[in-house]
Amino acid sequence: MSFGPEHEDMVLPEFGGPMHGANEAAPIDKLLEALKIYIIALLRLEEIDF
Repeated sequence: MSFGPEHEDMVLPEFGGPMHGANEAAPIDKLLEALKIYIIALLRLEEIDF
């Protein structure tokens, strides 16, 4: 499973293209949501004793 700011029903800004494409873009609210997820994931990974 992956996670990130892209959702199938997400409306992209007019100037932007799809994820990993030319002019890649995402709405700021989705980028902030993804940032929260990344921070939580990193904090949880820090707790794991490899």
